[in-house]
Amino acid sequence: MTKYIIGLISAAVFFLIGFLLLWAETWYFENQLDVSPFAGTSQQDWLQNFSDVAYSQLGTALVFTLAWHSIGYWYYKIDRWQKAGGRLVWTALFVFMLIVVASIGWTYTYPTQDSGKVLAVGAYLLNAVFIYYGSSFFSPTTVKYVAPGAMRVNRIWS
Repeated sequence: MTKYIIGLISAAVFFLIGFLLLWAETWYFENQLDVSPFAGTSQQDWLQNFSDVAYSQLGTALVFTLAWHSIGYWYYKIDRWQKAGGRLVWTALFVFMLIVVASIGWTYTYPTQDSGKVLAVGAYLLNAVFIYYGSSFFSPTTVKYVAPGAMRVNRIWS
C-alpha cells in the first residue's frame, strides 16, 4: 500500500509541476508569440480560453494517471513484471489520453490566424505527457518497469 500511496503522491507532484508548465506556456503565448485571434476575440480572451482549457487538460491527464496507478496496484498482483503484460495497458491508456486531450483541446480552443491553436494543442499534449509519463516511473512495484525508459530511471533512483 505504501508504494501505491507514493505513486499517488508522485501523480500529485507532477500535476502541480504541470501548473508551472502552464504558467510558462501562458507567458510564452502572451509575450513571445502573437497568436492573432480572429476578429472579435482579443488576445486576452484567447489567453484566458487557453488557460481554462489547459487546466481541464491537466485534470484529464491526472485522471488517466490515477487510473494507471490504480490498475497497476489493484489488477496486476504478480511477482514478476515481465509476466504482467502491463505495457499494452499502459500504452493503450497513454494513447487514449493523447486522443482525448487533443480532441478536447482542438474543439474548445479558439481559432487564430497564426498557428496558435496548433501550438495550444501541442502545449496541452506536452503537459499531459509530462504528468502521465513522469508519474509512471513511480508506478506500483508490479508495473514499475512498464513505461519505456523506466528501467534506466528506476536504477538511478534506487
